[in-house]
Amino acid sequence: MSEKQEKEDIFVNEDALLRRLLEAVEYQQNEVVTIEIARKGKVYFQFRIRPISEKEAERCSDLATKYTRSAAFGYPKIRTGRNIAPF
Repeated sequence: MSEKQEKEDIFVNEDALLRRLLEAVEYQQNEVVTIEIARKGKVYFQFRIRPISEKEAERCSDLATKYTRSAAFGYPKIRTGRNIAPF
């Protein structure tokens, strides 16, 4: 298949591709999985897991990162450590 044919196929199926991409995004936003930890029929605890957006992941990364000021004025802060356990 030539490059021109591939572009034509994508153009013809563009609506279907966009619809599926939007469905995938919506599915990711609504997906929640509940996990239960149980022994001998007794549930000790349960928690829910959900996907996070890139914005949420960035925020967590920023909260978990410690910075120190650079000695020279005008230079950016220097990352000194990261504690990702709480996030």
